[in-house]
Amino acid sequence: MSSDERVYTGINAGAPREARHYGIDLLRLVSMLMIPVLHVLGQGGVMAKTSSNHSTYYACWLLETACLCAVNCFGLISGFVGIRARFRVKKILRMIMTVEFYSLLLTLVLGLSHPEWINRDVLLKSVLPIQWKAWWYYSAYVALFFLMPFLNKGIQALTIKEKKQLLVLLFVVFSFSTTFSKPFGIDFLELIGGYSLIWLIVLYVFGACLREVMDTGSGGIPIPGRLWCLLGYLLCVLVGWGWKLLVEYHRIKEPAQTTFNRMFLTYTAPTIFGCAVFLLLLFYRIHIRAKGLCRFITVLTPSAFYVYILHTHPLVWEHILNERFTRWLSLPPASALIRSILAAAVIFILCMGLDLLRRCILDFMHKENRFGRLQKRN
Repeated sequence: MSSDERVYTGINAGAPREARHYGIDLLRLVSMLMIPVLHVLGQGGVMAKTSSNHSTYYACWLLETACLCAVNCFGLISGFVGIRARFRVKKILRMIMTVEFYSLLLTLVLGLSHPEWINRDVLLKSVLPIQWKAWWYYSAYVALFFLMPFLNKGIQALTIKEKKQLLVLLFVVFSFSTTFSKPFGIDFLELIGGYSLIWLIVLYVFGACLREVMDTGSGGIPIPGRLWCLLGYLLCVLVGWGWKLLVEYHRIKEPAQTTFNRMFLTYTAPTIFGCAVFLLLLFYRIHIRAKGLCRFITVLTPSAFYVYILHTHPLVWEHILNERFTRWLSLPPASALIRSILAAAVIFILCMGLDLLRRCILDFMHKENRFGRLQKRN
């Protein structure tokens, strides 16, 4: 989940500045709220299936399917915004320093309270989170960041027709064609279900090309209306969830039956990929003009990425979040869903609040240092 670009600027130094799109920033926040939902349901144990909770199990899977596109949304936004952004190394360095700070801080705090949780692997992940993949998306994004200027130049060198062809090619080769072999254990493009740098590059290029062909006047792709985008998203959700329901209800036996029911429920699946594209177009269609709401989004967006970092720290993931909510398995579907969403909202608010506090402290220290320098000059 990439951090916020405060102003979307042109790649060329002389390009005019482009107004910030608050609808896209809002999608960042919505997507980041979806991610704790996924983790509460999955790692938290709410989706564990028992002989007596079929209705709750499938209701939770419907919510899971609706939120599964969150990571794809972040990847698409990176390209959608990055194709018009100025490459700044200090941006990624600031991110690396912040992640390192949280990595060491949480390891220290939780290690002091639970020394038995600390081992060699935990220490290596804390000190070298990129190399030891403490957070897979973070490791992949850092690598992607340094490729962005070269990817942008390649994309901008294409004609509008070639960009449209590339959009189709990316979808067919990396999403559609890989879906039907994955249930049989064949990952011929090594996408690892979307948990890979390759897939993140695909999302970046797709988002960048989509932005380019949308802004070309009569030669571009027409953007569907908000209602059509919403209906497209819901259709993709229902197809993915419905396939799982159909396969498990009829107990279809396949060589890879444990994954056959999730054929359309992976990051690379056409349904989940389609969900992300439709949400991106939907929020692009949302134009926020209320100054108060714009200010609110502006304040929160830079902290969105760190919600992911904080609640998926290796020690939090393995010892705090793991099977934390299994007691909700026996609840009625509506109650389990409401509690899962509320738990995710609490995680989101706590992590967001912690990072806002960090930023406030840094801003205060920066102002104090600047004030001190002014006094010395006087």
